Amino acid sequence: MQEEKKRAVEICSGKSNFLLLSHHDPDGDAIGSLLALGLSLQRAGKKVIMANPDGVPHTFRFLPGWKEVRSDYGELTSSELKALEVVVTLDTATEERLGDWSRVLEKGSHVVVNIDHHLTNSRYGHINWIEAASSTGELVQALLAGLGWEIATDVALCLYTAIVTDTGSFRYENTTYQTHCNVAALLQRGINPAQATEYIYETKREAAVRLLGRALETLQLSPDGRIAWLTVTNSTLAAVGARGEDVNGIVNYAKEIAGVEVGILFQDTGEGVIKVSLRSRPAGINVSEIAQRFGGGGHPRAAGCRVRGSLEQVRAE
Repeated sequence: MQEEKKRAVEICSGKSNFLLLSHHDPDGDAIGSLLALGLSLQRAGKKVIMANPDGVPHTFRFLPGWKEVRSDYGELTSSELKALEVVVTLDTATEERLGDWSRVLEKGSHVVVNIDHHLTNSRYGHINWIEAASSTGELVQALLAGLGWEIATDVALCLYTAIVTDTGSFRYENTTYQTHCNVAALLQRGINPAQATEYIYETKREAAVRLLGRALETLQLSPDGRIAWLTVTNSTLAAVGARGEDVNGIVNYAKEIAGVEVGILFQDTGEGVIKVSLRSRPAGINVSEIAQRFGGGGHPRAAGCRVRGSLEQVRAE
């Protein structure tokens, strides 16, 4: 991956007009990586458009620059598209996860740089820097180091958010010695980890907490107690006034039951498609292999897919 990293560094150093994208249903890594690289490129004098098909979730609206993130592909003008030199996709394993913004990959003569820590990545870019790491945030931090650019406090906060969320506050097995070294360097930039933790984990909307309560009422376990699953429907969201982003993290409650090896969340989108989130314990079942069977992907301990059918059909599969 060193050659791909080198090429990414050269592109970011030599080009002037960028579009940065990350995946739909964004988590802290998708948003933190997007903002960290975007703010850094802007500070270097580059013209940058940042976009995510679902925008920035409420949880991450404390991050610097979040208001600059676009969501509607229709807002991209023909002149902006023509001027693009580089499209950088971050934390996005497949083109489909970019929603309507995936159209831009097929237009123009711009270079597509694909930076991701998901080893299941389909390598759809001209440059594909795919490397095992705790988060894409760690790869962006390495990219900035390769560029020789100083990491300002606002960028450090975005990177910290990317890393802390994708490591489950450093609880997951993707947390390494290098992860802690990288985070230590970010703390030296003057960020306040306690304040970041409060924003990320302790500022939930009332509707999100009520949704959690409804989801926990649907808990079911397999006869042997090794699999637990929860269900959320559109009617449940509407009943408590919740949004799609409020579903994030609920799947972990299924996995945390003693004896459970795999936790699953089935989310009925109301469009004939069920969103399935999968979680497993360290050194346990590789759930990314399960997700891949249904056209999805992810990590060995955290993966997901979208399956067409009814809740009953998808559960049975």
